[in-house]
Amino acid sequence: MTTNYGTYFLGHAPVEIQRLIEQADYQRGLTKDFLSRAGLTRGMRVLDLGCGPGDVSLVAAELVGPTGRVTGVDQSAEVVRVGEGRAAAAGLTNCQFAIAQLADWVEHSHHPLQGERFDAVIGRMVLMYLPRPSALLQCVARMLRPGGIVAFQEIFIEPFSCKPRCELAQWCAERIRDAFVYAGRDLTFGLELPRLFREAGLPAPDTRVEARVELGAQADGWAQLTHAMRAFLPAIVASGSARREDVDIETLEQRLRTEAACISPVLIGPALVGAWARTPGAQLS
Repeated sequence: MTTNYGTYFLGHAPVEIQRLIEQADYQRGLTKDFLSRAGLTRGMRVLDLGCGPGDVSLVAAELVGPTGRVTGVDQSAEVVRVGEGRAAAAGLTNCQFAIAQLADWVEHSHHPLQGERFDAVIGRMVLMYLPRPSALLQCVARMLRPGGIVAFQEIFIEPFSCKPRCELAQWCAERIRDAFVYAGRDLTFGLELPRLFREAGLPAPDTRVEARVELGAQADGWAQLTHAMRAFLPAIVASGSARREDVDIETLEQRLRTEAACISPVLIGPALVGAWARTPGAQLS
């Protein structure tokens, strides 16, 4: 496991790609509402940075319609191939993908999309993995037409909670926090977005914090929490936060649901902070 910035520390094995898809499905409503509020509409050309297996790109492709186009960019050839396959399976001919190291865009004067212009640049949980996120925002803002949209969502895990308190769920949340700290990541990175926009020379963004709220043992959040624990387990163990036998990953989801069945808690999942702004110039129609 590497903890260097600019590297996705969970890797791109098939099991992790599947977890990303399931996580994105859990967050899909939050992201679609966010992109609509930011101004994505039919006919736009959109650039999706750090697209992973294509979830945000696919949402954007639906919003811009067949007269628009979305280009998803990721450093991993594995996830790009998955994204291409999913777009084809969904019949979205307005969605394409490219392989590129985003951190290199800041350091070099050229990249695979040199000379192209977009109406919007978007991303979800990507800036937190980059060494100079404000510099990347400044770079991609130059790829926008006047009045273009810059819209990003980043993680803010602190709101995760249960009421009444679920001891096992809270224990898991603490272990995930330990794993993020061990990997050198900021669990409240979403709160950095207004400052990053300012440092990039962008207008002050509109900003929202949103999370899913569910009730009881059937909540989707229990599966999501289990998937996260499975993915972060090597970091949890390496950090000394817990042993594998303490986690008992194969029974974890059932134990979470059993605990929830006893007290019927309200579960607030990890939040996403969304920030969006338009570059100076004429407003896009």
